[in-house]
Amino acid sequence: MSHIPRSRPDENRRRRSPYYSNAEIGRLIGKSEPYISNLRNNKSDNPTMNVIMAIAEVFAVHPGDLIPVATSTRRTHSGRAMRIAARAQNLSPRSLEALEAMIEHFTATDAVHDGV
Repeated sequence: MSHIPRSRPDENRRRRSPYYSNAEIGRLIGKSEPYISNLRNNKSDNPTMNVIMAIAEVFAVHPGDLIPVATSTRRTHSGRAMRIAARAQNLSPRSLEALEAMIEHFTATDAVHDGV
């Protein structure tokens, strides 16, 4: 979560400093200052989707923008899945049903190809 932005674009002009402190972000999303510090310093690397969504709302960015691209294959897949989940938050119920059907299809396809 080192990708937590330092400022909200529309707030830069009204604030003396373009940076949000850990305490300010924590207050805005209902989390502690140490928790935000740990996210920013990569000491905590598993925030819930609710935390990601709250931080994205504070900075007016897409939640997927806050999820870094990982380097290992396993972490890359996990990060990609989280970015897809974040993007799916705004889909209609009909689109979510279609997405779930596609995931079921791909899961079955992968199982066949993996010999499961």
